[in-house]
Amino acid sequence: MKKVIVVTGASSGFGALAARALAKAGHVVYASMRDTSGRNKGQVQEAASFAADHKVDLRTVELDVLSDASANAAITKVIEDNAHLDESAGPRMRPALRDKHQTKRGMT
Repeated sequence: MKKVIVVTGASSGFGALAARALAKAGHVVYASMRDTSGRNKGQVQEAASFAADHKVDLRTVELDVLSDASANAAITKVIEDNAHLDESAGPRMRPALRDKHQTKRGMT
């Protein structure tokens, strides 16, 4: 079953690997990272190239897990794009998810 998933810290390392693996498994994946138009602009382009090359649904979204406003904006975008969110990693995401009340899973 295809899920909508947000992976935090996906600009490099395990986050990037997890985002790509989940996308290759057939899910809609948002690779979240800070500063998508600045220092991580190259990683945004790499994610887009990976998605095109592998014909997967891997997207990027600006998200700083230390900022409630950033987390809320990212979750709002994901939900607006997909009408729901199935999975998200990290305890910092829970307040944003709880506020939206539109996830399929209870993240409390």
